[in-house]
Amino acid sequence: MAQSWDTLIIGAGAAGVAAGRKLVDAGQSILIVEARPRIGGRIWTDAAFADFPIDLGAEFIHGEDAVTHALVAAAGFSTLDAPRKKKLQIGADGTLYRVDQLPPPLAQTVRALFAAYAELTQQTWRNRDQSLADYL
Repeated sequence: MAQSWDTLIIGAGAAGVAAGRKLVDAGQSILIVEARPRIGGRIWTDAAFADFPIDLGAEFIHGEDAVTHALVAAAGFSTLDAPRKKKLQIGADGTLYRVDQLPPPLAQTVRALFAAYAELTQQTWRNRDQSLADYL
């Protein structure tokens, strides 16, 4: 006997899984198909590349009012605040370098970028959670 579903969702990334959850909560039957042998889409941690796990995407929840916080809590998980980094590490050929270990011209550029960013963080924002396009 053939099975049937109310909705077919293509892709088991964050959007596909969230859509599936909404539809199931609304009483719909769903089928999610995914091309990869895992769910998560861009959300992926590579534990084989180095001696430590490397997050390859979607590791942060941006914005205090993001709906993602509610989804995390509903799944029984919690989040951690990520303090702003005071140091930058740049990788090259699998090696990580602190800013003070970079060639002087590159270190100067990185420090200038940090200074510009620090200046931006001191400005008064119309809305703390807004896109760059809205800010500009």
